[in-house]
Amino acid sequence: MDKRTLLAFVLIGLIIILWGPIYQRFFLTEQQRRALESQRVTESRKRGLLPSVPQQKQLITPESEEIQPLKQQHFVPRHIAFENDLMSGQISTKGAVIVDLRLKNFYRAVDSQIKRTEEVRLIPPGGEGFTLCFDEGSGMVDASELQFLPDKKRLTSGGQITFVAHLGKEKRIEKQFTIERGKYLLGATITFVGFDPKTKVQVGWKGGIASNEPNLKEDLRYTKVYTYMGGELEKFDSRGVKRKQQLNKTPLSGKLGWVGLRSKYFLISLIPVDGREGEVSIWGEEERDSSKDYAFFFQSGLIGNQVKHNLYLGPIEYPRLKQYDIGMESIMDWGWPVIRWFAKLFFWIFIYLHNVIPNYGVVLIIFSVLIKLVVYPLTKQSYIATARMQQLQPKVAALQAKYKNDQQRLNVEIMKLYKEQHVNPAGGCLPMLLQFPIFIALFNLLRTTIELRQAGFIFWLQDLSQPDPYYILPLMMGATMFIQQKMTVKDPKQKAMTYLMPAVFTFMFLRFASGLVLYWTMFNILSSIQQWLIERTSQHNTAKTLAVSSPGKTSRRL
Repeated sequence: MDKRTLLAFVLIGLIIILWGPIYQRFFLTEQQRRALESQRVTESRKRGLLPSVPQQKQLITPESEEIQPLKQQHFVPRHIAFENDLMSGQISTKGAVIVDLRLKNFYRAVDSQIKRTEEVRLIPPGGEGFTLCFDEGSGMVDASELQFLPDKKRLTSGGQITFVAHLGKEKRIEKQFTIERGKYLLGATITFVGFDPKTKVQVGWKGGIASNEPNLKEDLRYTKVYTYMGGELEKFDSRGVKRKQQLNKTPLSGKLGWVGLRSKYFLISLIPVDGREGEVSIWGEEERDSSKDYAFFFQSGLIGNQVKHNLYLGPIEYPRLKQYDIGMESIMDWGWPVIRWFAKLFFWIFIYLHNVIPNYGVVLIIFSVLIKLVVYPLTKQSYIATARMQQLQPKVAALQAKYKNDQQRLNVEIMKLYKEQHVNPAGGCLPMLLQFPIFIALFNLLRTTIELRQAGFIFWLQDLSQPDPYYILPLMMGATMFIQQKMTVKDPKQKAMTYLMPAVFTFMFLRFASGLVLYWTMFNILSSIQQWLIERTSQHNTAKTLAVSSPGKTSRRL
């Protein structure tokens, strides 16, 4: 395989791998105003994005009567605050639903500007978390209009608060919330006093998840609903769904591990405490501005007179999700099994390095050195094989001229030449192919890991998860690739490749996360150094061989 074919193969492979993210990140408009978010929710409510109460009824129990809202005397809802060291939010006395949720250690980013005073908000305007409907056998009833009176003014770490709605002298519903320090977890227990033990209960989440990223299109690409049932992960995407509809065409029934709604970096998840059996329903729609809205519901029976759940409301951090041991970490899409294995390995190395070095930019540089050391034997073999193929090009050209009219004989003679010279035509290609899983794993890891979100490096690079705002790093990457190509490409016929590949890759990397571009730039620099060392060693060995053989030749002439 000559150099031109090899480079073409590598380029084609990389384009195939990277084309999806390139299209999403470069060709789609980045600038999106936060006002669109409020506007889309308002318009969604007006158009009825989420199924009305009767439609929810069809979603859960199609054969029963329409869901009837419980009516109470008019009241003015109040918002009760809750917080721990990681998050804060508010619960409305109307329906005892969560209407606001903020993460204290994460900040919103608008138009590439990080708003350090504005915390990440997971619930968009109009959204409602942990809604409730119930059915005692005569039809599903919506409890979202009920007044729930709290027993405290606020909920803090290590405490609990109970909201009570009275439906008569003998019947009441209690919604109890608990919160602990150091966890993005909200315990949520509903107790039905005076109800039929066979009562069916439906809890859910309406309004989707808020976007907190400067590139709304990129964030929406990851925004989906996931279910984990029976040890299997299933995802649902409202992309292309122009009218509100149920996304799971067949019922999802069984023992639920969790059901959740994610954005690129954050997750809202409903977790039955006892892994109870029930039925999950998921609704969604893609709106005219390409934004997405979702709702999910889980219906189950009572155990005793209660239903118990936990709500995970926080970042998609692999170690944190893994510790719950319910498969929530599987939401991190790192690719195929082989790719996933590499990605997990690199992730833990990445985290370990950051525990020692607090700057993620420096971590990426050291990480690139480590990866280069790992693949050094493969790349060295590739460079040597390519160099030996280039040395044989004059002889190959002579054979091509000699047997230009006999292609079969030409192939035989070329293979004979390779065999005599102990050259493997695939020797330069195979090592490159073996590196593909490593590069793909790194690409998947670096573009989605929340650890890089708003992590600064130096000067103008204040967020390694976002593109370089001044394109300095992509241009540096292109320059390093050009130098590498100049050192590698020796055939004058392939001179165009020296300019083409750096130009193409620079164009591609303009909209990539600067952390990924930093890694690639360092890898190019290290590859150039490696190429220089290999060539220098080869020249030194050649000179040494000539020096040793010269005295013998002289003595024979004497």
